[in-house]
Amino acid sequence: MSTTQQIALGVGAAGALVDVSAYCTGPEGVAYSYGRQSEFRDPNPGQVTFILDNYDGRFTPGNLSTPYASPLTEGTAVCWSIGGRLVSGMVSAIGFASSETEWGRVTITCGDIFYFANRTLVGDIAATMASTNAWLYWSLNDAASSGQAAETSGNGGPSLTTQPPGNPGVFGLPGVPATTDTQMALPATAAAAAAMQATGPFPVINYPAGSLGFWGLWYTPNAASFVEIDSGPSGSYAGFWRFQGSSVSFGAPGWTSGGTTVAFDGLTHYFALGTTYAGTTFTATLYIDGVAAGTSTGTVAGTLTNALAQPKYVRLFAGDGTGSYSPSFSHFSHSPVLIHEEYAASPTTTANRVRALAQTVPGMTIGTLDPNISTAPIGPPTASNVTAWSLMCDAVRTEQGHLYAATTGTLLAPTTTVNMRARTRPTAVTLTLDAAADIEGLPQIDRDVTNLYATITASGPSNSAAATDRAAVARVGAAATSETVTLANPTDLLGYAQDRLQRGENVALKVSKVDINTTTSAVTLAQLLGLNLGDRVRLTNLPTAALGFTQWDGWFLGATEVHNTLSGDVFTLYLAPVLPSTAVFDTDVFSAGTDLTLSSALTAGATSMVVATASPLTFLETVQVPYTLQVDSEQVTVTACTALSGSTQTATITRGANGTTPAAHATGALVDVAQPGIYAF
Repeated sequence: MSTTQQIALGVGAAGALVDVSAYCTGPEGVAYSYGRQSEFRDPNPGQVTFILDNYDGRFTPGNLSTPYASPLTEGTAVCWSIGGRLVSGMVSAIGFASSETEWGRVTITCGDIFYFANRTLVGDIAATMASTNAWLYWSLNDAASSGQAAETSGNGGPSLTTQPPGNPGVFGLPGVPATTDTQMALPATAAAAAAMQATGPFPVINYPAGSLGFWGLWYTPNAASFVEIDSGPSGSYAGFWRFQGSSVSFGAPGWTSGGTTVAFDGLTHYFALGTTYAGTTFTATLYIDGVAAGTSTGTVAGTLTNALAQPKYVRLFAGDGTGSYSPSFSHFSHSPVLIHEEYAASPTTTANRVRALAQTVPGMTIGTLDPNISTAPIGPPTASNVTAWSLMCDAVRTEQGHLYAATTGTLLAPTTTVNMRARTRPTAVTLTLDAAADIEGLPQIDRDVTNLYATITASGPSNSAAATDRAAVARVGAAATSETVTLANPTDLLGYAQDRLQRGENVALKVSKVDINTTTSAVTLAQLLGLNLGDRVRLTNLPTAALGFTQWDGWFLGATEVHNTLSGDVFTLYLAPVLPSTAVFDTDVFSAGTDLTLSSALTAGATSMVVATASPLTFLETVQVPYTLQVDSEQVTVTACTALSGSTQTATITRGANGTTPAAHATGALVDVAQPGIYAF
């Protein structure tokens, strides 16, 4: 193995990572693939493959004389380091050679964090509870005739039963929008209170704090009703979390009672209380639909206790004496980590859907989410009982985006987070390749007609929209296709369909992949290892006579790598053409409608234009340049744009883009995002 590479496997005590690089000395080295090979495909989980030297049997399952404390099996942790870049994951397959001459060589195939997600079946939001190891969980999805709520965490907690002489809860009511589960309501009654309680025995929780959450329909005037978890007997408030009317309070001994007042609106919300501690100081933060609504901080005298983790009494109570208000509940949980079920609500956003799905995957942590991700609402997943990974791709496909894993830390203590880049891509070039000097052989050049259609229909959970380019009919006739996405708004669906048309209509030549060997190229290993999905790659010195262009820009989609002593460090980079965007992002307005117009007349030779907007939601992009606009019959390329001042912006422009002719345009001429067409590179 190259001296720049190291491999660790989780074969130490309790699965701790151990450096086994000394047993990966074969000439084959390490192969790695990640991302995707085409902008029309979903990515596959990353895969690492290498060969172990096992002639002494140290990695053989069942070998009692192995020096390792834990056996090498599927699911064993793995971490690979090359040139300072870390990739972590788990072993997915182990292959022992059948050849007599190579019986001591073991082929190890590993998957990255997305391999975990590709193994995690997601049926509904309750899968979150399995991955968060909730201490207590009352789904409140019990049969209408049950009369009590079973505790379903698997930890043997008590059921919620009627508190005499109160009225019992009513089960089997229609569920909240985020889940197909039913819910429980405490009936409105003027005669007597309605209450459900659990008094134990509770599982022993050796943890100082905890997090709580539930879906609830609550009413501000209902001051006599409350939800309470107490670590002492009823009413002791040894350590408590309590909703009462419009007041939400929480605390522990020695605290100044912290809380907030919430104006409830008669709608269902997800309430969550997250508690953290440092030394003897606890901090509790209340979240309503994921938004922090109040914080309480206090110091507990003496040593840490588990005042906010170990319940002795749980009660849901309703009784205002008027019979006017009936609060309802679903998915009542008590867990070691904060649970955000509201992320899986419908409608939601792409970012929240990704966060929700990440909660179902053990060990998955969401890091950076691109700030350009659209905030337009999306509907429920388009499939059920499939993997978390496929549903993540389902959501991200809406953004034409990428999910990628980033690992930091050390070989023996890696930390992996999942990041997302949206379809808006950087204009700065990350890597420049000389086609004559830096790549091995010739780039693969394709005439991209595989995905050429005249009409594309984008279908969401409740709406659909079709985009047609009549100019394409002459080439492909009535060829049409459809795609299913999670978008909910018809204008967003139209934007998606037009984006797909534009990509398919890229019938000019394109570079689909290039091979690079760092041994013979001026491009360094560090440059290639530093690429992130979506980075802009430029090829120069292309043969103009043969191809019609000498320079080409593409977005980095994925790669396969081989690092060994036979061929060196060899990379195959997969690229997609850089094409202009087709919609104004982060609004529900497709393109600009009729909102954008010229504020003053534009001469044929002008290099800037003043654009006025009729809506504060519709304005020109100021950061992600260049992009192409349409003014009458002319297309212009915006290279810079000022921020919105009043109702106008000034754009610096290059005239006559994409073969159109510069012309004079009158005040009031419509300005819009250029519609799909056959664009050059």
